[in-house]
Amino acid sequence: MSKVFIPQEPARWDLALGVQVPMMDFTPALRYGELVTCLPPNVSFHMAKPITAALKEKMADFQEDDYLVAVGSPLAIAISSGIAFRKTGGKLNLLSWDKREKQYLSTRIEL
Repeated sequence: MSKVFIPQEPARWDLALGVQVPMMDFTPALRYGELVTCLPPNVSFHMAKPITAALKEKMADFQEDDYLVAVGSPLAIAISSGIAFRKTGGKLNLLSWDKREKQYLSTRIEL
């Protein structure tokens, strides 16, 4: 079964609850595979090296038939895309949200 990698789950601070809560529902992406969130919402991006190491660990089994949803910090998206391209020899299935259709659409990228 394919996996859908989410570089970083977007979240917002909920004043009433006093915690960060998810901003997006990734349930529609389940049709492409199991969801894998790589980084929590509250990660500090001041230093790229620890972020790169964490993403490499979470994406260690990324395969050509897996997907990436481009959400979260631009740094997390860039690094996770690079990891995916390296692991697949320059191929990536990218999921993007279509507001009109209210579903994720897959785009195959080959470098």
